[in-house]
Amino acid sequence: MTGIENIDFGKLKPYDGKVTQCFEQLCYQIALKEYGHLGKFTPIDGSGGDGGVEFYLKHNNGETWGWQCKFFGDNGRLNVSSRDTAIENSLETACRNHMNLTKWFLCLKTDLTTDSLSSKGKFSKGERSWFNNELPKKIPTSRIINLELWGKSDFVSFLNSAKLLGIRSFFFGELEFNDGWFNRRFEENYQKVKDKFDPDLHSIDQYTQTIIDFSLLNTGYLKHLEGLKKELLDKANQIKSAIVDFRDEKNISKKEESIRGAYLIVCQDFQKHISLVFEKIDSLKNCFVSFKGTELSSFQIEDLRKDFFKYLDKIDYSSFEEKSRAARDAYSISYLISEFGEIYERFFRNYFHQSQRTIHFISDAGKGKTHLSCDIAFKRIQQNEPAIFLTADKFSGEKSISEAIRKILDVENKFTEDEFLDALDIYGSIVKKKVPIIIDGLNETIENRYFSPIWKNHLSSFETKTNERDNLVLITTCRNSYKNRVWADSNANFHYLNGFDDYETIQEAVNKYFSKYLLKADLFFARLEKFREPIFLKIFCEIKNPNWRSGDPVEVNIEEESTYDIFKEYLDQVNRRVTNSNHLLRSNEPFINNSLSVLSEFLWENDLREIPIDKFYTLIDGDKEYDKDNSKADILISEGLVMTRDIREKIEFVSFTYDMLAGFLIGVRLIERTNNLKYFTSTEFINKIIREKGQHPLYEDVLYALCMLLPQVKNVAMHELLKTNWKLRFTKKSIFKKLPKFVKKQFKESISFSNYCFSQSVVTLFSLPAQFVQDTDRELVRSLFNRSIENHKPLLDLFFKTVSDTKHPLNSNFFSQLLASLEMNARDLSWTEYIRKRAYDLEEFVEEFEQQCKLNNRESEILIRKQHLLAKFILWFLTSTNRNLRDKSTRALYYYGRKFPSSFSKLVFESLKINDPYVWERSLACLYGVSMGNHNSISSDKFRKETLPEIGKSLHDLMFKNDAPFSTTHILARDYARRTIEICLIHHPNLLTSSEIEEIRPPYSYGGIRDLGERNHEEIEFGYSGPIHMDFSNYTIGRIVKDGGSYANPPEKVKVRKQILWRIHDLGWNEELFKEAETSLGNDNYYSGRTERAKVERYGKKYSWIAFFENAGLRNDLGLLEKEWDRYRLSDADIDPSFPQKPPNELFVTHDLLGDRNSPLEKWYEEGGMPHIEDYLTQTALKGRDGEWICLDGFIVQEDVPAERERFSFIRSFLVEEKDYSKVMDLLNKQNLGGRWLPEKHENYYTYGGELYIFDEATYDNYTELEFVVGKRKEKVKPGDPGYYPSIFLDIDKEDIEINKEFPEEIEIEVSELEKFEALMPVMKYNWESYHSSVNKDGHVTVVAKELANQLGLVSQPQTFDLLDQDGTAASINVYFHNEYNNNHSLVYLRKDLLDKYLKDKKMKFVWAIWGERQLTFKTNERRTEFFTAHPFKDHQVFQKVIEYEK
Repeated sequence: MTGIENIDFGKLKPYDGKVTQCFEQLCYQIALKEYGHLGKFTPIDGSGGDGGVEFYLKHNNGETWGWQCKFFGDNGRLNVSSRDTAIENSLETACRNHMNLTKWFLCLKTDLTTDSLSSKGKFSKGERSWFNNELPKKIPTSRIINLELWGKSDFVSFLNSAKLLGIRSFFFGELEFNDGWFNRRFEENYQKVKDKFDPDLHSIDQYTQTIIDFSLLNTGYLKHLEGLKKELLDKANQIKSAIVDFRDEKNISKKEESIRGAYLIVCQDFQKHISLVFEKIDSLKNCFVSFKGTELSSFQIEDLRKDFFKYLDKIDYSSFEEKSRAARDAYSISYLISEFGEIYERFFRNYFHQSQRTIHFISDAGKGKTHLSCDIAFKRIQQNEPAIFLTADKFSGEKSISEAIRKILDVENKFTEDEFLDALDIYGSIVKKKVPIIIDGLNETIENRYFSPIWKNHLSSFETKTNERDNLVLITTCRNSYKNRVWADSNANFHYLNGFDDYETIQEAVNKYFSKYLLKADLFFARLEKFREPIFLKIFCEIKNPNWRSGDPVEVNIEEESTYDIFKEYLDQVNRRVTNSNHLLRSNEPFINNSLSVLSEFLWENDLREIPIDKFYTLIDGDKEYDKDNSKADILISEGLVMTRDIREKIEFVSFTYDMLAGFLIGVRLIERTNNLKYFTSTEFINKIIREKGQHPLYEDVLYALCMLLPQVKNVAMHELLKTNWKLRFTKKSIFKKLPKFVKKQFKESISFSNYCFSQSVVTLFSLPAQFVQDTDRELVRSLFNRSIENHKPLLDLFFKTVSDTKHPLNSNFFSQLLASLEMNARDLSWTEYIRKRAYDLEEFVEEFEQQCKLNNRESEILIRKQHLLAKFILWFLTSTNRNLRDKSTRALYYYGRKFPSSFSKLVFESLKINDPYVWERSLACLYGVSMGNHNSISSDKFRKETLPEIGKSLHDLMFKNDAPFSTTHILARDYARRTIEICLIHHPNLLTSSEIEEIRPPYSYGGIRDLGERNHEEIEFGYSGPIHMDFSNYTIGRIVKDGGSYANPPEKVKVRKQILWRIHDLGWNEELFKEAETSLGNDNYYSGRTERAKVERYGKKYSWIAFFENAGLRNDLGLLEKEWDRYRLSDADIDPSFPQKPPNELFVTHDLLGDRNSPLEKWYEEGGMPHIEDYLTQTALKGRDGEWICLDGFIVQEDVPAERERFSFIRSFLVEEKDYSKVMDLLNKQNLGGRWLPEKHENYYTYGGELYIFDEATYDNYTELEFVVGKRKEKVKPGDPGYYPSIFLDIDKEDIEINKEFPEEIEIEVSELEKFEALMPVMKYNWESYHSSVNKDGHVTVVAKELANQLGLVSQPQTFDLLDQDGTAASINVYFHNEYNNNHSLVYLRKDLLDKYLKDKKMKFVWAIWGERQLTFKTNERRTEFFTAHPFKDHQVFQKVIEYEK
């Protein structure tokens, strides 16, 4: 571009609606080019976009330069409208705000005028004089700041500089970029690949998406950061909670208190690191929101690591006594802290990428390269963000990348490559968006029929130029086989695409494709792995519904479609299309099949994966000169989903699109041409497959294809063909093993081939359509499974393909037979270990099953059968020592049982045959849960009338009658079964005879193992290698032995310990057998804290629990269990099988109870009075339910930290007999309700949510005493009388102080005169504790008292605490809201007509007692001290009110 002598500032285009903004951008871009190497610029609209400068440069030495841009209208003279004054004000402001300012630039569109004399001799002071003499006076005298002017002449000089030509072209030339320009260029280039891309179908794995988002500063990355913050916040709250529990431990020694205190200080100090992590994440978010790529590049994860270990290294729990509770709790906290670090470490390791200005996506054919590149550009264009999309075929025949780009984008040649790239970069800077230059399919650039060298020769230099510009990102895609022909440097920034790379992405893609192509299929646990290749998914959809655009849906069965059926159907479809649309071919002639057969034959015979392109043309067109208009080879090669071109070492090749297709076509050809199937075990074939050097490059795909095709085409499996070869048979005979080594060596290749083929053939059994798997095949799998534990893992992997296939012989039914045939210890060492290692994935598997079971939609028969199969499969997850997996599986089976109660009950009865009590303990728990959930069903009485009596009778016969085959002393399992039968008896009281009813109820005198052996134990049994560890030995076993608590060791406890140890070994545990498995578990690494059981338990612990519960049941039968604490159920019950759920978390109390914030804090605190909560005592149309509702109980707490206020309020109510009511009200109105006078609600800890209203003994009664002090009197008492106490005095001598007691014969005491009245509390508490299980987190809920519910005939429903009346109408409603610890409320309501009825029937009255307290909440102790110094504390600010209920 030629030089310029003048600038027309009128060409500046408005930016953000203002030309002034464009002028500021021009100045900024020039400054960046001129001085960017000196330090860091804070750009326009950044933190420095005010305060006397538009932008500033902070030098590496700390000094600052600032630029003030003034784009004045008209002629720009400074004496108009006090413009000079405005400039002076800006300079003063800059001096105040930038203390290190050493140079200040004034940018104007005009040069300054000089002093002048008029024609009449009048002197005029010029603007230059003002700039040099007057303006500097505005600089403080203590500062040295140089002033520099950029005027019109300076801009002309700048823009004539070679390095600023791009800026000149952008602002004053014809390189005009805007949304419309990018949109037009995209549409022009998108047309070539439009048919390959559908934005509705795009699916991508998270890792790849974050690379793109990171490089382009896409705000889509923010959702990943938000997910990280949420996960970290959850873990931080766990740490906080664990620290509070550790701090508040009771009954500890002074020494331990001191050690705990020191440990707490270190742990609490870790909060600084937590704050730092969240601060860093917020700074990262700001980089994406504010387009701060430079700051993003400077982020160092290593800084966080160093800070983390600074705190972690201080945490030392070795000072605690080894194996003590304090040591365990301390370790638990440190483990949580380690997990906190691992969370963000894992995220940054996987999803935080180095800032990349170049990304090269590499993949094989059909993996989605073009789809990805189109998606990047398409989304940006749709969002009015800049993107340049180019297809590499348009570079064919070009010699220069930059020339080609200018030609493709219609950019005039007068603009150089640098000018063009600079202009793009500036545009990105202005709009605060990266500009990706995307070149798709480098391998498709051709020159004279061969691959073009343009990329090898010029891509590196073009990449260098784009990398020099902050706002440009170069993105290319290329086939893997061409990589080395493009990049000599293998260290280039490659990212490899592997199709749909994980199960979630596959599932997402399948759902999108099937929806688009109107395919209806049962995708519930379908085998989706076949769709990992995007090209195969597209092929499948195209052939299954070629007329999808017409809007007619098509049903498909994925399970019955083999990969090879799809290939065959697709090739037939291609053949029809090609032969009907090309003049060189006859309609429907077998052109595709014949051509591919020829190619397959050539590949097999010549041991090739691909064919040189010249040979390819010869094979298809014959040995004649190439004629473009008459080449059938061109027709074939144009089918991109079948054939593809590659290049290697300057030679171009043609091959099948991907190897599986090649293997299929070669396999088909081999079967077609082979008359004698013995060929497949011949020496010739063996050499092709197994030869150490020179084996066929496609041998894996060919053999897999044959293993799939032979059963379907020839009705014979490859493993059966192996038996026809005498050499192969001979190697299996016992005599072969006795032969000399030199003889056996001659059979080496045959043995290798046999083993390899056999394995492949067995593997394909799990992929074959069901009808081609024979009974002999199933027995083969059975024999392999039973032969060696080494075979278990590979077979278990394979079973996941077939377990839910309703027709497949290797589905869940067969799988269950195999596992059931194993001894318990053998199964634990293979299957239970297997699912432990896969627990994370399997939890998702279980959750998907549970979600389906929760649906009540109309389902197909096949979907129903699948759920039955999967239930049988998931039943085996109950063997697991991973508590989360076991508990989630239990819950999933519960929902399955609720949906299919009859089928589930049969599954439970079958489970009783399993030799692992861990399984049937939980299956019986589920059955009990199902019975609790369904027996009050309001939608159908089928369960009550038909299923329930079958369940009750069967359980009695199987577990309780005198010769029951599955009787047990297991205290939990037996109770589940017994309670289930009791529910049956509620609805069918005559189901059992009186003697049979006696058999199901304790005490039990028979059943289970009652003659327990004893095993002497050594110390090692309670070390880390034994099954019983210290806590279990002392605390757990102690709970079922009188006086056996803590470290007490009475003879009975020793005896029980020996019995439990005997049963552990009887079940199959022994140290040597489980040593490796227990070691891999890491023992105490899975310990979860003082109250929680480990998330993953040792096998010794599993066997210990079984023995413990069986022993507890037997001791209960013998009357040896103390029931003071476990009056209804043993406290070691570890799951509530009714799976109740808290009400939805919804704001209900909308009144502000914290008063007028304008009122002084001290006034509110001392005079705040009663809160306005009476409106909540009665409600109309509560939550959309008609009628009037009465609040039975409530708790409301509100906090406003900035206002330093908090208030909590209790709503209690009582039912009092009418005869006592007047007296009670008189006393109640005078009573101080504080000091815990209000009776506490009765709490039920080990009762399940579903049985609160079923069994009277399950909950405490809810009667309480209202006790009033009505007077005082003096009374004399003697030693031994109630209220007597000795006199205590200090005996002081010179050396010591002693505390002594005297016991007078008589003392006088003050005695309260009491009046007591019985009252009924209308609510009670379900207090199941969350530490028992991760799936039972909804305990501590207040519910309607059983006395009211039972009298009124109210019925419970599953997964809610709300009750219904006999008509199925809402009778009670629980309200729940929890925002944070001090902002939450919960209330219980009963329908007014029901309360009135109860009061009338029982001759009782209802009254509310409201009590609460105003509190102050200060952030610091200093602020608390300051307030109470100014306003001395007088008393707790309580409030109360008694309110009578009127009907």
